[in-house]
Amino acid sequence: MTSNQYTPSQFFMEFQGGIDRIKSQTNDDFHNKLYFSNVVSLMEKYLYDLFVHEIATDRTALVKLGSQNKFKSASLNIPYLLQNSVEDYIITVVKKLVWHRLNDIDVLYKNVLGITFNISRNLLQQLKVRHDVVHRNGFDLEGNTVTISNGELSGSISTISDFIKDIDKKYQSLKN
Repeated sequence: MTSNQYTPSQFFMEFQGGIDRIKSQTNDDFHNKLYFSNVVSLMEKYLYDLFVHEIATDRTALVKLGSQNKFKSASLNIPYLLQNSVEDYIITVVKKLVWHRLNDIDVLYKNVLGITFNISRNLLQQLKVRHDVVHRNGFDLEGNTVTISNGELSGSISTISDFIKDIDKKYQSLKN
């Protein structure tokens, strides 16, 4: 296998399937906003699925996660521990994270899986626009309408796909 070729993970293939469905849809501003938001959701799902899979199937990764600041000071009472496992507790907490907060997720990926994110300004801008679309019904902080053109949607797909593909390549190189 050369450095330019890799076999995508099942998580990437699911991400790409969602991207392909979005690309095949009819575009107008209303639908572009929905698709734009969905591109970010696909990113979140990829990050979530890969990370949860790794900590659920790799004890070393779970132990590394347990030593992170988020869990260092956690205290569990004896009755809880008699009814539940620490592993299930950690995995449940991770499942409840906000997966588009890349600065938080990057630290976990780096410290637990050894994967560093390449977070570009453009990617952060995509997340800001998605926030305006989802949480402000398509308006920015100043009350201006946020429109998503076909080109902006394509740019978002490209930016987020590149981000995810970079992570997937790093993941696959660690696995092989």
